Amino acid sequence: MDELDSALVAALQDDGRRSNRDLAAALGVAPSTGLERTRALRTRGVITGYHATVDLGALDRPVQAMIFIRLRPQSRKVMHGFRDFVAALPETLNVYIITGFEDTLRPRRGADPAGACRTSSSTRSPSVRRSPTCALPWCSSTSATTS
Repeated sequence: MDELDSALVAALQDDGRRSNRDLAAALGVAPSTGLERTRALRTRGVITGYHATVDLGALDRPVQAMIFIRLRPQSRKVMHGFRDFVAALPETLNVYIITGFEDTLRPRRGADPAGACRTSSSTRSPSVRRSPTCALPWCSSTSATTS
């Protein structure tokens, strides 16, 4: 990574929809140079995707809940199976396998604290032993990553 690569990454983090021509002009390089360097950053895995910022209030999901889930039995198969299942649910923002007292962390959105904290099919799995929840009503937007 040189200074131009770092500048390209910073500019794309600021506005991932920026055209190659605008990006090159802002950085003082030829459009072909900007495009070549951006492609190289993607090829090397430095740039892994782009995201859209969404107003979750407009989707009637302005409240975020953090759901901690303890799974039993503790096995890689159970944890990865649960992670894959929960990740496919529409209200799930992300799923993290964590260490400590609980095994997974699942941020979830809802229209109000009750909706964000509502028990879903994910916590009725036979593997779920405990699922305390913390509602965060001040959250209003999130990013969705795509490749």
